Amino acid sequence: MKIYLILILLVTSTISAQIRNELRGNNIFFLNETFGAIIKEGGAIAITEDGAQNWNQVIITTEIPLRKILFTSETNGWLLCEDCVYNTVDGGRIWLKNSSFENEHLYSLYFINNDYGFIGGQGSDQTGYESVIYKTQNSGQTWERATLDTNFYSGVIDFSFMNDSMGIAIDGFTIYKTENAGSSWVGLPIYFYTGAISPSGGKMLNNLNYILTAWYPIVVAEGKLYSTSDGGINWDGYGNRQNFKWGIRDEYIMNKDSIWLTTGFKTYRTTDAAQTWDTLDVELDSFSFITSNIAYGISGTSLLYTADGWHSHSLIDSAITSIISNESLPTNYDLYQNYPNPFNPSTIISFSIPQTSEIKIILYNSIGEQIKLLAANYYSAGKHEFTITADYLPSGVYFYSLQTDDYFACKKMILLK
Repeated sequence: MKIYLILILLVTSTISAQIRNELRGNNIFFLNETFGAIIKEGGAIAITEDGAQNWNQVIITTEIPLRKILFTSETNGWLLCEDCVYNTVDGGRIWLKNSSFENEHLYSLYFINNDYGFIGGQGSDQTGYESVIYKTQNSGQTWERATLDTNFYSGVIDFSFMNDSMGIAIDGFTIYKTENAGSSWVGLPIYFYTGAISPSGGKMLNNLNYILTAWYPIVVAEGKLYSTSDGGINWDGYGNRQNFKWGIRDEYIMNKDSIWLTTGFKTYRTTDAAQTWDTLDVELDSFSFITSNIAYGISGTSLLYTADGWHSHSLIDSAITSIISNESLPTNYDLYQNYPNPFNPSTIISFSIPQTSEIKIILYNSIGEQIKLLAANYYSAGKHEFTITADYLPSGVYFYSLQTDDYFACKKMILLK
């Protein structure tokens, strides 16, 4: 009998972790009011550098669902898949697989700064499932598995840090705490599943006070806030203990007083520590706050913007998350004419590739001598462009080429000072 009960709990915990991850709004991230990123359906990333007026789309050639995107600066970004993580160092134009995690289900990604970050999820081997945390101190050059003093098997689905050294990792069954920047984690003396609630996210306000969003594993379509004031030993419903029908899909906990929640059907806001809630007239699946008033949000396939904390909003794009059809992918390699041409001193070089490829773009003088290697890296399928500045060169005729294992093309351009 015990064997069957354990098996049921293991299977249930895995399904519950996947449901909680699907409910969380991880498909949108804005670093500031102008720079942001969205995970589109069909394995694509859309990047904006001008406040969602224009978008650069990149196709990630993987069959594994993309789960979360974030940027630590306008150049350095991270993309989480189920068993791997991608990294960009050029603002999202090129994404390279940083690391793979065999036999892992990855649910959460968090960076304190450019160098120090964490991945959380659920590991599996011949003995069963267990929660796992990986940490990097060198911007993903290496990932080390952190030590958890106790272990449950539902998976780590969120992180929150109050400073560079002290933070919590939110598991479906418990909370882990670190005081040494994530080198080791101590499980708090609480087992949530026995109370018929399962955490889905939250925030560490200080050493003693945390707020969690949670859902009911049995009644899936109910969400609630819980809080502790003694460092996680005792928990109670937060504020007026309101239940949120259909569960909590995303939350922004600015402080103990100001909180925004969305269920996917309704959006709620409190400014008095959850004693009362305002129901806002906007349906949001997920959102990304820049300040307490300025935020972007996803509603179905549309991108919305607010400047007053979702009391009002405007439509930015009605199909930003739509599925990418195969017809939108290039079918051939192409190197395009630079623009402008003639130029002084900067010009844009663009090209298309039908699949992820290692490419080189080389600049030559008028007699075919190589001057500079402009690019040498793996690029994802799609159209790419970048700007070169030639203020170090004299006026004249130059050539640039695109090279892969299967393709070569060369174009002429004129620098006119």
